[in-house]
Amino acid sequence: MDYKKTTDLKISVITPSFNQGGYIEHTIKSVLNQNYPDFEHIIVDGGSTDNTIHILKKYPHVRWISESDKGQADALNKGLKMANGDIIAWINSDDYYCNNAFESVTRAFKTIPEAKVIVGESYFFFESSSQLLKGYNRELDFEGLLRFWDGGVPPTQPSLFFKSEIIKECGYLDITLNYTMDYEYWLRIGRKYKFYHIPSFLSVYRFHGNSKSGFMEWSPFFPEYNEVYMRYKSFSSILPDNPLVTVSIPLEGTKANLEKGYGAELKEVVNQITRQKMRDMEILIITDSAGHIELFKEIETEIPVRPVIVDAVNEKTFYEAISKEAKGLAVYIPSMKNLFHFQWFSWALTEIIMKPMTSCFMDRDNLYYNGISALSFPDNECSLLLNRSLFKQLETFSFPEASSPELSIILPVTEESIFLYDSLRSIFANVAFTTYEVIAVIDVEIKNPLISASLKTINNIILITLEEEMNFFNACQQGAQRASGKYLMFIRGDVLVQPMCVSFMKSTFNEYKKTGAVGVKLVNNEGRLTEAGEILWNDGEVWAYGTRDEPEEEKYCFVREVDALSMNCIMIDRAAWDKCGGLNEECIQSDCADIDLFCALRKGGYRVIYQPDAVAIQLFMEGSVKDFNCKYSVIRKNSLKIYDKWKGYLKENHLSKEPLLLTRAARHGRRPEILIVTDKIELAENPGPINTEPVNDLPSLHNIIYSFIKNQWNVSVSTLVLPDNDTLSALRKMSAEIINNIDDYEDFLDERRFLYDLVWIADRGFGMSILHQLRSLCGDMKIVYDAPETVIPENSSKEEDTHRVQDTYLVNSSDLIVVHSDTVKNYITGIDENAKIHSSHGKTGQIDVPALLSHLDIGDSGVRGDVESLSRWMGYNRMQLTFKKYLLSDVREYSGNRPVYIWGTGKGGEETLRILESMAVNVSGFLDSNSDKWGDMMFGYKVYPSYIIKEKKQILPYIVIGSMQREEMEHQLRENGFKEKTDYTANVFTK
Repeated sequence: MDYKKTTDLKISVITPSFNQGGYIEHTIKSVLNQNYPDFEHIIVDGGSTDNTIHILKKYPHVRWISESDKGQADALNKGLKMANGDIIAWINSDDYYCNNAFESVTRAFKTIPEAKVIVGESYFFFESSSQLLKGYNRELDFEGLLRFWDGGVPPTQPSLFFKSEIIKECGYLDITLNYTMDYEYWLRIGRKYKFYHIPSFLSVYRFHGNSKSGFMEWSPFFPEYNEVYMRYKSFSSILPDNPLVTVSIPLEGTKANLEKGYGAELKEVVNQITRQKMRDMEILIITDSAGHIELFKEIETEIPVRPVIVDAVNEKTFYEAISKEAKGLAVYIPSMKNLFHFQWFSWALTEIIMKPMTSCFMDRDNLYYNGISALSFPDNECSLLLNRSLFKQLETFSFPEASSPELSIILPVTEESIFLYDSLRSIFANVAFTTYEVIAVIDVEIKNPLISASLKTINNIILITLEEEMNFFNACQQGAQRASGKYLMFIRGDVLVQPMCVSFMKSTFNEYKKTGAVGVKLVNNEGRLTEAGEILWNDGEVWAYGTRDEPEEEKYCFVREVDALSMNCIMIDRAAWDKCGGLNEECIQSDCADIDLFCALRKGGYRVIYQPDAVAIQLFMEGSVKDFNCKYSVIRKNSLKIYDKWKGYLKENHLSKEPLLLTRAARHGRRPEILIVTDKIELAENPGPINTEPVNDLPSLHNIIYSFIKNQWNVSVSTLVLPDNDTLSALRKMSAEIINNIDDYEDFLDERRFLYDLVWIADRGFGMSILHQLRSLCGDMKIVYDAPETVIPENSSKEEDTHRVQDTYLVNSSDLIVVHSDTVKNYITGIDENAKIHSSHGKTGQIDVPALLSHLDIGDSGVRGDVESLSRWMGYNRMQLTFKKYLLSDVREYSGNRPVYIWGTGKGGEETLRILESMAVNVSGFLDSNSDKWGDMMFGYKVYPSYIIKEKKQILPYIVIGSMQREEMEHQLRENGFKEKTDYTANVFTK
């Protein structure tokens, strides 16, 4: 490898060694083979008696010493004190580096200037079988490093490189440790710095009979791992001071008497647990016989074992004992029949630590367990890991009495309603400023003791028990029939309403006339959106909007009329419910009654509104892929039912299911869209509620926004300066989206090029900077220039002259100029006597939108053409034609008879293949640097290693990059002699 001579990072490689003569030469050569220009290799030998010294003398570049030491950590410390490089690398004398490891590491340090530690991937080589397996590392912070039971922790030491300045800050390795001196040192570093990860294989970790790890025999490491972990646990901001896990085991006296072998079985279960990697635990043995205490004394373990004596071991006493006695963050209930499954256990434990709202796992199929029916008496065949919070003491509370409630809150209760108490408690704590009743509609047979106990602790709750098995919509219907409030609120038993949530929902009915239903911003237990309204396409299919996104993104923070809402937390006007007939019985059975209701509300003239100020948390747990596919198939089936019933309404009012229409479809109906571009937002003084007419003499942005909203337009405002909170709140209530801090306006416009029908430029400087992009990317939308009151004279100053030039450009490039006085009108006419002008000045200062549209020749609605046919054209033809403009001439002109490869096997590679095939270009295959994909077939083409670009020198292939990693790939191609255009090109749509 020919390195750039400008490299300024010296690498110090330190190798501790003792009697490793059979391997150390391989290690030395792997360092030399890096061909790195600036390195030193320091070998600290512990006084070897084999041929090690003879080998060391063969390599004069090696700095080495050979003397007795106090172990591996002591040897490493000697090497660290001798090192004078910028980067420290530590590789043992039986491991070796992969080619180009140093190049990858130094490039990473230069690319990420703040990085102090870089860690790459490692191979595991098993000498006895010559197997080479991949071991993967990952990016880590201190909390991640502390969880040494997770995969990739600690990171494999020969693939970790760190800046030498760390030694001054963190000191040297702990020589009292024999096995985990590296792990302790990584934790010390991790308290200050993040470990950055690169997806490059840097080293090979060798397993042989004489190595410390033997043939992956790690059990000698476990005591030291736990010792080091306990040293640093107190520095964690996540882990508790108490034991991390409480192991709970029931021991019935009668069973112990009948089955003589049960004591041995108990011992074996405990021994399995105490022998494994992570030991931050306590063990509770819950028994009804004090005579078993002698049995506990026979169990030899460092983990504390405590007996808990109960009157009789049963479901109730077992969980009550856990609730009172368990100290762990998680509770583990092991199977008494099956072996301890540490891989599952460690993964599930991390999930509970990192996602505090996660409730429960079971080891059957290693899936989340979304029901809690497993919380019956422990199943000997299946282990459980549960969040300790499930076992909290339930406090009794009472809902207020209300003879004539304004609001009826209805909760369907099923066996899966494991968070019912939390949901009811959130209602009790957070519903205010209204009278209300709470109705729980209970499935015919609830066996879960947690749910039964929850209902028994709450007073003044109306309980309805169904006579037959229910689904969610059937329960909603039954609850509504019993309800007496003016508003109906439906809540799932796993949803927590947040402070003011109900107040914001209720006030929406008063602020927005003819509102039939109001929904919330639904956030999951990870802090991500569950949804922010729903999109109903014209084929009857429904998509949740915003799932997994950040809830604070502006597009989810303003009031919107939407097609549909989640029934998981929704408020409906009782009069609108009755007028529409509630939930249709036939649709209840088809599980699509909610969408049917929203169609009926809309057809009845009611608004369906998403209210972002109303926030609720859904304690959602991800299921298996199987569960997701089943759910998706139900949605598909339901869409057919909705389509059959509402196809005329759907075709008239809803868009076709095109991803490019997603942003447009997030707001209900085929309304026109306007983007207002301004440097800052100044609203009218004391702007009133949404239904108040502005009365300013001049058309402030408040009036302009209001005028378009009143005429059924959807409004987005792009501003350079974010307004104050009061202004922002007022705009959001007016249903305007505020867009700020756009990193790349071209990308923003490209993403939304089909969304806007009209762009209103309210600032000459900002508008001037983006006008070319508007015209080139969004050529068929109309552009209006809102001319400011500032009139620039002919004999203007230099600064004023710049403004006049901007005005001239904007006037000549816009479809219409809006003026607010005769003075400005004369000024615009002086710039261009043929300019199309719309005068808009009057007593109210509002914009006459129909008159303005007549100037633009786009009719009363303002919607651009046939949105469905245009979206299809955008989705394929535009991309294909534009791509040919950039790519066709290059591939056709320069590839000749050379093989053509697509570098990239993701969506970009797939898209690139489709375009090349449409151009009749013969593709030889795909390239990928991920060895897992080598040899795979993609769309009939084989995936080859990317390193063939280095090997095929006689017939240089032509490379088409179809990946977002363009810059890295182009760098590699150039380094291997490829020239842009003549030897490679890139799909510009994958940047």
